[in-house]
This record gives sequence, C-alpha cells and structure tokens, in this order.
Amino acid sequence: MTTLNFPTAEEIDGFATGFYGYGDFEAPLWFIGMEEGGGNSAREVTNRIHVWQQRGCAPLEDVAEYHDAVFENGFNSITKQNTWSALSRIQLAYNSDPVSGMSVRNHWQQQLGRRGSATCIMELNPLPSPSITTWKYPDFTDLPFLASRIAYNARYRADRIASIKDMLAQHEPKAVIFYGKKYERFWAEIAGATFETENLHSRAVKGDTTFVSMHHPNARVRGKTSNYLENLGSMLRDAS
Repeated sequence: MTTLNFPTAEEIDGFATGFYGYGDFEAPLWFIGMEEGGGNSAREVTNRIHVWQQRGCAPLEDVAEYHDAVFENGFNSITKQNTWSALSRIQLAYNSDPVSGMSVRNHWQQQLGRRGSATCIMELNPLPSPSITTWKYPDFTDLPFLASRIAYNARYRADRIASIKDMLAQHEPKAVIFYGKKYERFWAEIAGATFETENLHSRAVKGDTTFVSMHHPNARVRGKTSNYLENLGSMLRDAS
C-alpha cells in the first residue's frame, strides 16, 4: 500500500527527468556520482520531490537552499559530509586555492553546489537511497517501477544517460569527474569515450573535455594517499 501523500508516478517521473543535482552548468569542473544519499523514509522522499516542485522544478538546485526547505533543521545541521569534503578538496586544488582542513570545510559548507558558485554536482540516478545495497522504496509505495532497483533502472537509466550527455554537449565543461568506478561502463557511455587506467583512476578525453573515473571518496582503496585528491584536481587544472 502506498504511503499517504507519497508522490504519484507522474510526479516521480517529473522529478526523475527534471532534477539532476546542485550548482551551475557553467562550472568548468563537474562532479557526477551514482546517486544522492538519504531516502530513509517516505516523508523525506516526499519532501524532496514536493519542495523541488514548489521551487520551480530547476534541473540544478542550490544545495543549501534546497536542504533548508527539505529538512527541519536545514543545511547547517549537516556537520560532516565525507563525499562533499572530498569533492571540495579536488575543487580547491583545481582552482589553485589553498587546501587545508578548514578551507575544505568552508568550501563545502559555503560554495560547493551553490547557485552562482561555479561548481556542479550531478547524479546518475534520480532518487536518493541510503546505500547501493539498500532499496527501501517497496516500503513506501506499491508502484511497480519502484519494486526493485532493476525495475527502477529500466525505467530511468537510459533517459538519464542521454540527458546528461546532452548537457555535456551543450555546456562543454573543461573537466568531469565521475566517482564510483563500479559504474564506469555508464561513465564511458556518458562521456562517449573509452577510459584508460591510470593508477587509481581512469581517464578519457573527448573534444576539449577531460573525463576521470575515480573510486567513490568513501571507498577504501590500497595506495590512495592523503594528497591523492589534491593531485587529481591539479592534474585536471593543468589539462584544461
């Protein structure tokens, strides 16, 4: 039985085909991940979709304003975010800005994913989920296309890949970092290029854009040093 007030199939389709992440399309460096964390309750998912609708159905949101509207305690209640911290570390190095614990924290809290910040975070999958091994949507709704990840992916994945490819062609960022190497076949499809392995990540170039496929920031990978992310950002800056 579908939870009271849970979004309809039409509303979910609109969200899945209309919302892609946070920040600015004009950013020179884009980050693209598998999916956003969260989705622990029907209420949270409902709030995310309805707030997005109320705010105008923008393809990219302002991460702080959006979270302020979705969650009772707002964006400032987030005191630790390992993924965003890693992306900020790369972005700071790409920008040739000083990188320290404090600068990284300030960056993800004040700049990353904000409108007008020249940063961009996008997701391949439209709906949030606690982890890649957890799928809670059958607890929220009896909609058939949310009964399993297989059904969900069949409904949305091809269209999401095509839409992100179109966005890349339109905006031509200088560099794109995909994070989550288990999804590299999808990253290659989006990039329209073949990745070649380079140490802890893979790289491809198409036109004026350099693409990198790296492990998820939370993945424990042998050989990943403390300055790996900074070196990656610097490498992409020099390649741009």
